[in-house]
Amino acid sequence: AGRAALRAAGPLALQVLCFAMMCFVVFIPVTRYRCSSMQACMKVETSPWSPAANVLYGAFNHTVWALGLGGLMLLCFVRAPGTRWINVLLGAEAWQKGMKLTYSAYLLHPLVLVFFYCQYDRSVAYLDATLVSNFIAFSAVTFACALVVWLFVEKPLANLTAIFLAAIAGQAASGEA
Repeated sequence: AGRAALRAAGPLALQVLCFAMMCFVVFIPVTRYRCSSMQACMKVETSPWSPAANVLYGAFNHTVWALGLGGLMLLCFVRAPGTRWINVLLGAEAWQKGMKLTYSAYLLHPLVLVFFYCQYDRSVAYLDATLVSNFIAFSAVTFACALVVWLFVEKPLANLTAIFLAAIAGQAASGEA
């Protein structure tokens, strides 16, 4: 019993470490913007972070995120103890419909943003209400476009691919017999 608990502790510790790495990358920038004014934060000399900290974060934040995410993925792939909750959460049926649109939305959102922002004849001003309303509007337009792409491109091509692969598998099966 003691040996099994020890064997489970390693993957759990790795899981906590990976999650902590990802949280570090997401939440540590909050300390970068604790200034008296936004102008003070924008200048390296008056920033709460030293120039070295700015460079280190900029150089390694994506690497640390990738290592954390990759570690969690590897632990889930080998079904390490303590990762079942991640598999259950991310494999839940509630995500299935939305996941079909997310990659198309990822590809289309820059086009939507460029289209709308290029329509403006003045500079964009930052206001909280504008930010929230633009986020909602751009998300709705992006996901509507992603739905159209899924209905008229991805799903028909997936159906054709399935038919094609079934035909190839049928020929291979009849050729071997």
